[in-house]
Amino acid sequence: MAAMAAWLCIELAREHGTRLAKPSCGDRGLGASISVFGIIAAGWLSGFAAARLLTLLPASTVMQGSQESSLGWTGGILFPAANIFFTSVMEEIVMVAAVCVLTRTAGTRTVTVYAVSIGIRVLAHGYFGLAAIALTVLGAASVWLYRRFERPAHLAAAHTVVDLVPLVSLALHS
Repeated sequence: MAAMAAWLCIELAREHGTRLAKPSCGDRGLGASISVFGIIAAGWLSGFAAARLLTLLPASTVMQGSQESSLGWTGGILFPAANIFFTSVMEEIVMVAAVCVLTRTAGTRTVTVYAVSIGIRVLAHGYFGLAAIALTVLGAASVWLYRRFERPAHLAAAHTVVDLVPLVSLALHS
């Protein structure tokens, strides 16, 4: 589903004469990629920290337990791995890159691009309770980073790495 949604977004962008990613960085390739990846990971970590702080709110307003347990990450590794791939592609390629490109192509204002992308991310994480609001930090960072560097694969890679941290932690504690 994630791959098909991303493909559909790529085709829509192509139909409108746009691309989801900038052409290659040329001579700066590896260095620029590492820098962008580092900035994206820092943005993700700030959003993660904000979400953790909001879990200090009263129990009835936020998700109880970890996101991993809410998602059913028990037993084998297949479901968590598939879930990480799915969310990385859906959130970064579809909810950020495609929204940025398609709203820009439609001629919408910058504030609308941010509002739509962040709104989709927060709604998709509604099961967090009020802590989903913390994802506005992460959503804004992702939109800014995409608009600045236009590297959706780097966004998805950083998302994957950050999501692997609790999976690896779970595996180590099992």
